Amino acid sequence: MAKKKKSSTSGTPRAAKKKAAGAPLESTHTAHIVERAAEAAAASEPTGACRFPDGLGGTQCASPLTKSQCDAKGGDFTPDDRCD
Repeated sequence: MAKKKKSSTSGTPRAAKKKAAGAPLESTHTAHIVERAAEAAAASEPTGACRFPDGLGGTQCASPLTKSQCDAKGGDFTPDDRCD
């Protein structure tokens, strides 16, 4: 006579797996569109050096930045220049 195999389940149903909560598809898609538009705008602007005041009263220099990026820092933009 053949032996019966034990059941692999305990008789109680398994809990359903919960899906991971993430950002809705629309907001993720919109973020990518905005990001690409910003990159395209930055690519069309000329770059240069930006000299701006830091928190300690000194002057910082960053390059290559666009004029709009420099304006956001409140600095002086010099086209086609680089920081030393």
